[in-house]
Amino acid sequence: MSDTHDHKSRLGFLEKEIDLLRVQNQRLSELLSEQERRHRDLEERLSVDARSGLPNHLRLSHELDADLSAARNGTERIAVVILKLDSRMTLMTKTMKPTVIEWILYQTGQRLLEAIGPGDSLYHARDDEFVLVYRSVSDANALRTRIAAAVDVVGKPHVFSGYHLAIGCVAGAAIFPDHGLDRSRLLHNADIALEYARSKGRSVKFFSERIRESVVEKMELQNAILKALESQAIKEISRQFLVFFQPIVTLGEIGKDSVRIERVDAEVLIRWDHPTRGLLGPNLFIPTAEETGLIIPIGNWVLYRTAEILREWSSGALGEVRLSVNISPRQFASDHLFENVKRVMQREGRERLKFEITESCLMDDPMLAVARMGRLKSEGVSFSVDDFGTGYSSLSYLSKLPVSSLKIDQSFVRHIEKSKQDRTIVRTILSLGREMNFDVVCEGVENEQQIRILSEDGCSCIQGYIFGRPMPAQEFRLVCEEFLRKPVSFDRLKALSMANMV
Repeated sequence: MSDTHDHKSRLGFLEKEIDLLRVQNQRLSELLSEQERRHRDLEERLSVDARSGLPNHLRLSHELDADLSAARNGTERIAVVILKLDSRMTLMTKTMKPTVIEWILYQTGQRLLEAIGPGDSLYHARDDEFVLVYRSVSDANALRTRIAAAVDVVGKPHVFSGYHLAIGCVAGAAIFPDHGLDRSRLLHNADIALEYARSKGRSVKFFSERIRESVVEKMELQNAILKALESQAIKEISRQFLVFFQPIVTLGEIGKDSVRIERVDAEVLIRWDHPTRGLLGPNLFIPTAEETGLIIPIGNWVLYRTAEILREWSSGALGEVRLSVNISPRQFASDHLFENVKRVMQREGRERLKFEITESCLMDDPMLAVARMGRLKSEGVSFSVDDFGTGYSSLSYLSKLPVSSLKIDQSFVRHIEKSKQDRTIVRTILSLGREMNFDVVCEGVENEQQIRILSEDGCSCIQGYIFGRPMPAQEFRLVCEEFLRKPVSFDRLKALSMANMV
């Protein structure tokens, strides 16, 4: 009897232990399920952009890898398209409330979702970039039409709460397997196509080897500029960059076969002595430098180098030469320009340095330009408006700008002996200059007939190949001495214009 009781007691104890284990196991299972759910929720949140509600780069990586893995076993072609919002989005991000930006991104995502097909995917990869994945691509023209439709729908205005905002975009596309066999290569090549489209002002561009070579060459130039600039600060730039000088002459009496030159000044023009490509003109590297922002250190070096040259030329035949330096839009907008100029002016006389600034640079923000130029003028800088007549100057603002001279663009001078319209434009600008007390320089003068016409119309200050192409300092010194010594024959000027300079 006692054994039976003990057995039942042990059995009851084991049953309680089993029940307790079941409860603990249930709780453990519930905890694991909750942990898995939280993990899934965390993964979901991490893989979705909170502003647009679209899957982000994490989902893109995982899902595109899976798509490409499946496609390698068949004949399916897949297009990867990177769509980047334009600079207006960057400006809005800096100036508008975050809620406005979030709404724009959400709206943009919804529009793109409606523009793609049911079998395609959309990802919000970065702040201003979306990635579209088109599956079963068979017709390149049809794909181009679909991408163009997506670009168009993004560009439609966003209208809400008193705002009416339009943001454009550009798109670069790469196709599997033509342009790459894995995710990283396809995205890289789509990005190359995007950069090419953006630089060329296109809305959509497909990757090609030609485009890759163009972009790579541009990148190599950028890297080469960086190497040239980063070697050892400004002093080291002189090892690769040079300044050349193009004469700006003030005419005296014009005879039958010769012309007397009363004064010689010069425009300072940069050249790059590239380690492998030789001497390069500014058209080959200045656009890249301007685009990347490297124009600012390059421009600062030109200022310092010009000041050094003015000091070297402080006596003798070149002691009165005034040098004009081009200031790029980025350099003009830089907050450090005033301090750089102030340091330059401490190194050399103020009256012999002039800045050349384009019309468009001044008219981007006329009031700011007036204030900035006024401050620079207090340091002794004088200003010339370059390429005058090609922009959109307002005469009311022009009268307020501290400008001392205008340079008539060569497009008006080039055919002045044949075009009555061009000659009328030049006469009008010359008359305007006299009325507003501006000096006027006609640039792009290339022959004797143009010199005589401009002189008849009242222009005495001229720049162009007829008086010499851009030349090194030593050659400019010799030309300057020759011009000021005695009247120069037109035959001699013709020889100068034919000189093979960069």
